Amino acid sequence: MLKVNKLRRDDGSITVEAAIVFPVFLLFIFFLVSLIRMSFFQMTLDHVVGDTTKEIATHYYVVDLAKSGIEGALDKKGSNGNETVYITDTGKKYHKDGCRYLWNSEVKTTILNAVSGKYTPCSVCDPPVLNQDKPSITDKIESVLSEIPSPMQEFLKKLVREKTIEFVDSALKDPVKVLLLASQPGQAENGMLRPEHLLIKEVKIAEGEDITIDAEYLLNVPSPLGTMVIHLESRGMQKTWK
Repeated sequence: MLKVNKLRRDDGSITVEAAIVFPVFLLFIFFLVSLIRMSFFQMTLDHVVGDTTKEIATHYYVVDLAKSGIEGALDKKGSNGNETVYITDTGKKYHKDGCRYLWNSEVKTTILNAVSGKYTPCSVCDPPVLNQDKPSITDKIESVLSEIPSPMQEFLKKLVREKTIEFVDSALKDPVKVLLLASQPGQAENGMLRPEHLLIKEVKIAEGEDITIDAEYLLNVPSPLGTMVIHLESRGMQKTWK
């Protein structure tokens, strides 16, 4: 009888220990799985933010080309054709006074007459050109942009339209979000990061400085007490390429 009671007491103690240890073990497993899941999402967020920032920096030369082209067009206004230039007896270029190519001969004329005679501006002295002879900066930019795949192309077009030296534009957040989602492994619509949980906190682009993207991802983590929202953050910084 004593032996039977002892066995019953042992069974009872094992049951009590299991009742205490098993929930703790389940909580440990839950914590471990949640930690691994959070790590995967954090690595994915860091990956897409870093890659997107690098892609923007790599293609930023298009924006720089647009800005420098616009500034150059403002600095060098077109001529109405009445300015005095010089041509030579043998060449087919017209020059400014003092150009080294005028050492042998120089004939005074106007830009309009020189252009009518099929003369073109000298590349050394860089004389004024007629308004209609000026190359189109827009055409050149469009040609370069056409070779860049989407959605980076649309983003760069927006930057080109800004025509500013430095800006922090909330309107850039949506196209940057598209770029981030498109850069994750697999298809953007089937990737780990969901658009509704991805927030672009700041996009800052300063010419000659860093391109900065701050992003945040709201990760829902189930727990015994309900769903917790974990805020994962990532920052990407790159120098602009010119």
